[in-house]
Amino acid sequence: MSKRPLLIGHSHVHAPMAAVREYGLAIDCIAFWSEPGALENTPEGLRFRPEIAEKLQSGGPVYSFIGGNAHTVLSLVEHHRPFDLVLPQAPALPRDPDRECLPVAAARHALEQLDTQYTPILDLLLASARGPVMQALPPPPVAVADVTREKYPWQLTPGQPREFAPAWLRLKVWRLAVDLISARCARLGVALLPLPPGAADTDGFLRHEYRQDVAHANAAYGALLLREWGLLQ
Repeated sequence: MSKRPLLIGHSHVHAPMAAVREYGLAIDCIAFWSEPGALENTPEGLRFRPEIAEKLQSGGPVYSFIGGNAHTVLSLVEHHRPFDLVLPQAPALPRDPDRECLPVAAARHALEQLDTQYTPILDLLLASARGPVMQALPPPPVAVADVTREKYPWQLTPGQPREFAPAWLRLKVWRLAVDLISARCARLGVALLPLPPGAADTDGFLRHEYRQDVAHANAAYGALLLREWGLLQ
């Protein structure tokens, strides 16, 4: 059985998948959102579809993109009670004094609650894979999110204002999410793959040339990842 690399996970896996297609690479890719039935609920519990389980058994390296959307759910779209927060590790980041200051512990708890849905999937991945499993970080948020230009599915946030939250808040919540992902990987013994050099601008936002939409990166970013991981020359 071939030990081909496997990219697997939720929406952020589409960026490297696009690069795999563009360069014709011998890398297997599984995107949960575009493959209904990739995960099956059985009387014995959650399991991968047989052909996916077989790929995981090959012993090849597994690059996980499981989860990575909690910060988007919490902070992409504006709330009825506009909030901001101060990160202890970066207190100098801009803060809007006209917005309610949310305790960092409350924001962290909200992220943890949103992220719990992915825990069983990651546990299953670790139990199923024979090769090394590595977790990719979600890309940082974009600096500019213009309501008039973005094609955002507002039906996903019913009752919330049809506007995006401020950039600095989105970056802070993303940084909190990265901390949680890092802690989880350390707890599980999973290698965490950092952002590739050059992906972010000097303020920490995703560089414009790597954005796909307001919440995702594009194929060029995917190629950046693959080069950083030695999967693309």
